[in-house]
Amino acid sequence: MVRFLVFELENTLIKTTGDVFSNAREALRVFQGFKTDRGDNLPLCLLSADSTSWSGAGTGPFDRLVSRLETLGLRNFFDPVGQRVTIGLEAGAQIVDKRLFEVVLLRSQAGARLDNGVFVSGMEDAVRAARTMNIRTFQFSPEQTGNGDSFSDWTEAPLLVANLFEVAKMKNREVAVRFHLSARENLDVTSLRPTTRADTLEGTVNSWEPISSETFKELDGVNVKLPVKITVELDLSGRIRSLEQTRPLPEDQEEAKHFLESLVRHGQVATEDGPGLDTATHEISTDRQGKRYLVRKRFSAV
Repeated sequence: MVRFLVFELENTLIKTTGDVFSNAREALRVFQGFKTDRGDNLPLCLLSADSTSWSGAGTGPFDRLVSRLETLGLRNFFDPVGQRVTIGLEAGAQIVDKRLFEVVLLRSQAGARLDNGVFVSGMEDAVRAARTMNIRTFQFSPEQTGNGDSFSDWTEAPLLVANLFEVAKMKNREVAVRFHLSARENLDVTSLRPTTRADTLEGTVNSWEPISSETFKELDGVNVKLPVKITVELDLSGRIRSLEQTRPLPEDQEEAKHFLESLVRHGQVATEDGPGLDTATHEISTDRQGKRYLVRKRFSAV
């Protein structure tokens, strides 16, 4: 039974440059929404085995680390820090070993055993050590394709951990799948629910779809959000095996086209570098691939 999560800081949540890995903060926010099989909130703990890799305000190593977490926008995930944050140096350990995990567990006050924990690390030595202690461990390997108990992108991590639960599995999976579809597929999930088929969920999303306009040729290819149905199938590890998405209904496409044309007629659509950006309710923005999107800026012109 999973009772707590432990994340290593170095080369896991933050890079050697000190920057936070992409999607790491968002994944931690998802984990904050997880429940244990008992219905409790899932404690998130932080482990820093290397006390020389960061600096910050404060007189001691712990204070400097907490200051660094504050700067990085990570502290709130591990509050209260006196229980959820552990430094190897203060625990009397220079490497990740059983003694260090026991200190993490004792400070967390989770009332659990070591084998109730899940450890996430980007350090191979730490991963090997944790696995010898029967702690379920996932390795973050950003330079490799994720498979088995390793992942290359933080959008995958909640899916893998959610798969370890029993009673809370489906609820945690829903949260993890929503995050993954939003971050990786740019889909705005409006509903998601399990089906009678094992490891399968169904729901609706707002998907970006291009429209065409005979009246305003400059609008051709602009993407707008339209409702579609999805079916998500997960594999044995909890990863998304397949994602099926229906086409938007013709009437929804037609309604979206008329809505956009009406906005243009009333001067409520601006481009990123064009006139009206400060007053229009909507903007057509362009991404790095040259795709254009209709984005609401405000609800009424000012």
